Amino acid sequence: MWSNQYLAYERLSAPIRTLLDGLSAVHDAGSHGDPATKATHPAIRIHPETGRRALFVNGTSTSHFVELERNESDALLAMLLRVCEQPELTCRYRWKAGDVAIWDNRCTQHYAVDDYTGTRIGRRVTVY
Repeated sequence: MWSNQYLAYERLSAPIRTLLDGLSAVHDAGSHGDPATKATHPAIRIHPETGRRALFVNGTSTSHFVELERNESDALLAMLLRVCEQPELTCRYRWKAGDVAIWDNRCTQHYAVDDYTGTRIGRRVTVY
């Protein structure tokens, strides 16, 4: 599944977008078995080619916003994740053997649905 983070950002009210433009989010790799690896990124990412703003938080690795108290951060993050997960912002693909998917990680979230049997093989390719 993929979620359009341009649209997630654009659905937010102007005051929330203004707040987010000044926030940094901490992301950690704990869900991938490496809790010591952390990075801080702007909560809003500006696409280098389109100039469009996209929400840059996710439920898997975003732990909190640096500039907010923890309870404020938790409430804001929960609200943002509900926006990201709205069905009308998502695309779910039904895979068949030999399929290839290409997406722009700078403006989407992706989630691998555990609805298959057998071995799933994924290869990541980064285009420069």
